[in-house]
Amino acid sequence: MSEGCETGMSLDHVVGILQVGFSGFAFLMAYLSFGLLRAESKRDGTPRRAILRTIHRYLIYTVVLASLVLLGRFAEDAYRSRLQIEQDEALRTASDAIVCRDGLSRLVHADVQVATNYDSLLRAVQEDAAGCNTVLKALERQHRGER
Repeated sequence: MSEGCETGMSLDHVVGILQVGFSGFAFLMAYLSFGLLRAESKRDGTPRRAILRTIHRYLIYTVVLASLVLLGRFAEDAYRSRLQIEQDEALRTASDAIVCRDGLSRLVHADVQVATNYDSLLRAVQEDAAGCNTVLKALERQHRGER
C-alpha cells in the first residue's frame, strides 16, 4: 500500500484521480489548494500574508495550467478532425483518378466504329471521361499551390 501524503491521500488515490483525465487533474489541483488554505487557517495567530499570496499564486497557476491543458485538448481534436477531412478528400480524389484513368483507357482502346463522326466521338468522350472533372480541378488547385 502507498504511504499517505500530507493531504491524507495515498499515491494510489492520486493516480486514480489523474486517470480520470482533465477533470481529475483540475479536481486534484483545487483539492491541494484547499489543503494549503486549510493548513494555514489551522495555524495559531494571524494568517501570514506571504503564505496566503503564495497560495493565491498557486491557485492562479493551477487555473492557467488547467486552461492550457483544456485548450491543448481542443486544438488536438480540431487538428485530428482536419486531418481526417484531408485524408477523406485524398481518398476521394484517388478514387476519382482511377475512374478517370479507366474511362480514358476505354476511350483510347475503343473500336474505330465509335469515332466515325464528331458526335459519336464527343458522346464517347463525355461518357468515358466524365469522372475526370474532379481530378482536373484537384490538379489545377495543386498547380496553383492551394490546398
